[in-house]
Amino acid sequence: MIKKHGKKAVQGKDVDHKSGNPMNNSGSNLRIMSRKKNRGRNNNKWRNKDK
Repeated sequence: MIKKHGKKAVQGKDVDHKSGNPMNNSGSNLRIMSRKKNRGRNNNKWRNKDK
């Protein structure tokens, strides 16, 4: 993300995985979001809730 957008664009923000799966690091699955917005959403849909 730093190479594509620059260090200042990413500084103080989170790189969000659109699908909620942190194992999917393809460029089309990543976006820059504010920390507050990213950490306040339910983005762990991929996890097995039975564990």
